[in-house]
Amino acid sequence: MLDLVAEKVAIRIKNSHPDSASIEVLKHGLLVSIDAFSVPIVSLIIAWYLGTVPETLLTIFTFFCIRFFSGGLHLKSALNCFILSTTIIIALPYIATTIPDLSSLPVILTILSVISLLIFAPANVQYSRLPIKYYPLFKTISVIIACSNFFILSKIIAFTLFTQAILIVKLRR
Repeated sequence: MLDLVAEKVAIRIKNSHPDSASIEVLKHGLLVSIDAFSVPIVSLIIAWYLGTVPETLLTIFTFFCIRFFSGGLHLKSALNCFILSTTIIIALPYIATTIPDLSSLPVILTILSVISLLIFAPANVQYSRLPIKYYPLFKTISVIIACSNFFILSKIIAFTLFTQAILIVKLRR
């Protein structure tokens, strides 16, 4: 459904501005924009209903920051991406707040996240416009973001980092 809406809008843009990018490029840009705005908005609406707005805001901020620099899994459809991202953002605060307080849990999850980021980040960015010379910088920024949780010791941040660390792992087929 999102694909169809984005395609119709892309066609209208192309018809209005024939010298603009191709319909496919316009459609992709629209899908990325729709996804980038709809996931946080829908997540916050659900979080408001669940009473987890502060925790969800922290999850959104952490997830989008670490994902920007570390890359990760890309799904073939915008709808699947929306569903997975929204589910992750809604589930993580719930999981993190319902697990008993174990002081070592944020540290353990953060260590595992840092190891994964050191090995795999940035992941699945070969199709982006990011020149390869910036890959080490993006890896370093990803690791710094993750290491900041050694000072904060947030379970929500730890679970968010760990989830993203799983999403960058490249499994061999």
